[in-house]
Amino acid sequence: MSQLHPSSTNLSIVRNSLLNPLDIESGEKFLAKYKLLITKVIYKHGIKGPDADDLVQETIHHILVGFGKFQRQRPGAFRAWLRIITQSTIVNWFRSRKRHHLAITSKIGQIVSASVILEFDLDIYETAIRKVRLEVSPNQWEIFEMFRLNGVPAKTVASRFGISPFGVYKASQRVFSRLQQLVSEIMRGE
Repeated sequence: MSQLHPSSTNLSIVRNSLLNPLDIESGEKFLAKYKLLITKVIYKHGIKGPDADDLVQETIHHILVGFGKFQRQRPGAFRAWLRIITQSTIVNWFRSRKRHHLAITSKIGQIVSASVILEFDLDIYETAIRKVRLEVSPNQWEIFEMFRLNGVPAKTVASRFGISPFGVYKASQRVFSRLQQLVSEIMRGE
């Protein structure tokens, strides 16, 4: 059986933190992992200051209230559930304040949904990138970044690092494969 990556959601920690208010350590781990993400998503929608603080608290409240009914049916289900709660809280906030033109208000659910999905997915990729950068040498990462992310020709990258173009392909593929593996582990753990 494969082991879950440490950055994936450990549902026992979540369950302990949400169902047992006396388990302060689990609660702190849960908040450290998700409060920042929820706050980031809310800020990305232009909600700042006390309104943002209120929405973060409201989102966490909805998570606490609904967690007893949550059932993990597939990998990634917990993160998807959090995403839906966060999205609903933001949409309800916009609708209750009627801060947008009527045409925009009718589409606010679609707009927020796309944005929230993107932020939650980005969080997974950013976590994987941070981990992989620590696992590979600085040169391997720079080769990957130049060639795979920035589109610098293999020949140019090869001459910069004193390796063959095939060496560029190989190093880049190693880093890319590890990123894919880590993203998959993180998603499986949720």
